Amino acid sequence: MMKKITSILILFISLTSFSQTAIKKSSIDSGGASTTNGTLTMVYTLGEVAVQENTNGAIHISEGFLSPDIISTVGLEDYTQLAGVQLYPNPAIDFVTISFSTLGNYNITIYDLLGKEVAAYQIKNTDSERIAFKQLPKAVYMLLITDEQTKQMKSYKIIKR
Repeated sequence: MMKKITSILILFISLTSFSQTAIKKSSIDSGGASTTNGTLTMVYTLGEVAVQENTNGAIHISEGFLSPDIISTVGLEDYTQLAGVQLYPNPAIDFVTISFSTLGNYNITIYDLLGKEVAAYQIKNTDSERIAFKQLPKAVYMLLITDEQTKQMKSYKIIKR
């Protein structure tokens, strides 16, 4: 009897040690999409751990979690740093004030940390602007200031209390 129990126990341990669990894309995917370029189609998801990255010329492939670079995501590759900008207060409660060193036309876009645009403003011929944060929930936001004429930009991380 003891021999039979031992044999069953060894068989059970052997089977469970070598079994594999299949993880389907739908079980770990919290979002994503697919893109096609010529004959190359890539399906990507968000929320996975990065395991490998490969670059071949202009193609960059990353398996797993993709942390988007806001510069390339919003198409600002050719922009330079916008100097002479001040933003206060940070952390913000109801508003932030942005002061520019020169008069100009600026685009101000606010993104949540998932990259979703939550507000956008076009500022014309001014050197200072007050942006309302009162309507936004408490969180951390990315504020992006761009000057389309000079191809300059500046980004800030804003804490909304």
